[in-house]
Amino acid sequence: MAINIEKISFAQGEFDRVIRWHDDIDEIELLNSDGLTIPLNGSGSLWHLHEEIELTLITEGKGSRLVGDRVDQFHAPCLALIGPNLPHYWRFKGRSAGISIQISLARLEHALPNVPSQEIQRVTQRSLKGLIFSAKTRSHIEKIVLHIAATKGIGRLGTLLQLIGYLNEVKKSETKEISYKKFAIDHLAPGYHNIQKSILFILNHFQERVSLEQVLSIAGMSKATFSRSFLKYTGKTFSRFVLDVRIDHASYRLLSSDGPVSEIAYESGFNNLAHFNRMFLRYNSMSPSAFRSYNSLAPK
Repeated sequence: MAINIEKISFAQGEFDRVIRWHDDIDEIELLNSDGLTIPLNGSGSLWHLHEEIELTLITEGKGSRLVGDRVDQFHAPCLALIGPNLPHYWRFKGRSAGISIQISLARLEHALPNVPSQEIQRVTQRSLKGLIFSAKTRSHIEKIVLHIAATKGIGRLGTLLQLIGYLNEVKKSETKEISYKKFAIDHLAPGYHNIQKSILFILNHFQERVSLEQVLSIAGMSKATFSRSFLKYTGKTFSRFVLDVRIDHASYRLLSSDGPVSEIAYESGFNNLAHFNRMFLRYNSMSPSAFRSYNSLAPK
């Protein structure tokens, strides 16, 4: 599995790239500003990063995402803003569809000096941990995103500037940060590829027994080197990362199904109900049953 440090290229005078998919996030198509559609191989299902900010609108599907040091569950419709060089990964369960806009704010600021630099810098700063949006704000941004995708020529630039202006003005109360910390990963440092493999293994097998010995074998590292590198790249220990993935999955299942708590616990990788209840309480300050009841009564 190759490291995917995505290098996005732009045509002369262009500052954004619009891509969409209809079934598989790794089978995408590029929507050029001249109206042409070009098929491409995507990298959304791999742990990857790029210098550009990215707005990804999921219109169909559900699964888990890894953004920075946070793994959580999502389902359509949802919208996420990913900051520059913020590692991210989308893992869908079955069919999915969506559209992404990747924007080079550096190119935009250099080419259009009349665009207020403070607006660009503010959008960049707000995106560093990744953001998700309230339903109302998501709906408004979705209209702008779809308009950009459908617009050709110079008209796209005008709508792009409108989008940046709106992202700059969105109230903090209408957003939620995804990653717990800013994530400046050194993707060329030794061990990056090995940690990438171990993370993907955890995400694909967290519902089963996942041991440190298994992951050390996959990463090809000693325990000391792996522990040091894993903490550096994810901001968490191995055991904390696995626990976070399992708790996030259980939280999602509690809200998206009526299944018994015990069933959800075992489905999420816990083989002991008492341990699950104890860990869930520590993470969410309430029991799984209380969490389900509280959120079912919360205003939508």
